[in-house]
Amino acid sequence: MQAQRKKYDHILTTTDIALIEDFLRTAHPEDPRRIVLKPRLRSLKNMAWTKSGTMNYADRKPVEAPVKTAPQNAMLAAKKEENEFRALLEDSKTKREEIASEVLNQIFNNDEKSGESVLMIRNDSDCNMIMQIQGNDHYRLAIPAHEENSILVKQGDYLLETNVCEAKYQSEKKIVGMILVSLSNPLRTTGNLKNKEQATLPSVPAAAALVH
Repeated sequence: MQAQRKKYDHILTTTDIALIEDFLRTAHPEDPRRIVLKPRLRSLKNMAWTKSGTMNYADRKPVEAPVKTAPQNAMLAAKKEENEFRALLEDSKTKREEIASEVLNQIFNNDEKSGESVLMIRNDSDCNMIMQIQGNDHYRLAIPAHEENSILVKQGDYLLETNVCEAKYQSEKKIVGMILVSLSNPLRTTGNLKNKEQATLPSVPAAAALVH
């Protein structure tokens, strides 16, 4: 699964027809990148057929585009979100040691007076996400599909918001200790999220996972 995600890291900028076709076959039906890539695939095929001198007229007939086409701003929005996701993920990697240290403090010292707590988000869905954490302070955290990520936040009341494969997630949280939020794929029939949330008491295995 990890190898497949890396395979499509630059799918929005590629001109590889076979790679785009493969992505469209396997991507989640509501993945926003499909909106951008379907018309691009038609355009690339038309260009290939036009340039080819070995096909007959019938083979070179352009692919007809549907009446409804993706607007240019959809591509720009998808690219902007992808860039933001990468930047946030890179930023969180530089803070892993600090977060691991805080986890150990809260485990062994039960240190809730430090003014900061660890928020861990587990993303069991098929889509990357950016969690918006809004309160007196505002944080953003990138969580890759089928992975987890953590962030240090000031203790207080927060509104957590994100999109999980186009399904809206929103929840109010009072964060005064370590908290784990797990999100999985939305139910296809209702559009609701299957999620489980719990305020977790720190445990040594959890800390070990963060240290590594």
